[in-house]
Amino acid sequence: KKALNLQKKGDYIQAYKLYKFLIKNKFQNQEVFINFAAVCQNINKQNDAIILLKEAIKINPSNSVPFFKMGFILNNNGKFYEALPFAKKAVDLNPNLWQGYHNLIKILINLNRPKEAKSEALNAKKLFSNNHLFDSLLGDIHSYTGDFNEAKKYYKKAISISPNDEVTIYTFANFSVGIGDKKESIKLFNKVLKINPLHSLSFYSLSTIIDIE
Repeated sequence: KKALNLQKKGDYIQAYKLYKFLIKNKFQNQEVFINFAAVCQNINKQNDAIILLKEAIKINPSNSVPFFKMGFILNNNGKFYEALPFAKKAVDLNPNLWQGYHNLIKILINLNRPKEAKSEALNAKKLFSNNHLFDSLLGDIHSYTGDFNEAKKYYKKAISISPNDEVTIYTFANFSVGIGDKKESIKLFNKVLKINPLHSLSFYSLSTIIDIE
């Protein structure tokens, strides 16, 4: 409990020491391994987190959480092929967790498998119709495959569901820059800045596309 409280407060170094003490003294509880792995992620000990999550899987291979976290960490570290089976297993174990589908789709995009990514995204969109992130991912996939009209349709749909999501709006703005729609991109970057006046990337992007005169 003390380790968990320290973790919640953001005191990861002290939490790390306590979790390490627990493991050393054979307190091999799945929750401890998962929480310890999360602490390791926060202090940039990704390899330690992977080892701990593997131990958690050994204790209870029916829990989707360590599979999801493994897929997430491996994907973020560029190990897309290693991440894929963990991400798939997480979805199989818990098909009601939207984050599992989101992670799986991003991995498939990174693996240059747009057809599979699209299939998973459409399936997830049916299951989680109010989650704009799947429309945004479908926009990414169609942009990647060169189907720009479809990409635009899905980006707009995502923004209609979640009009204040600066990440999606910024992504759509960059897409608009890429297809040469300067007017639309300026409007979108300004929309991001209305939501978040500290969004430095939008200021930078505007500085590269505005008419200097």
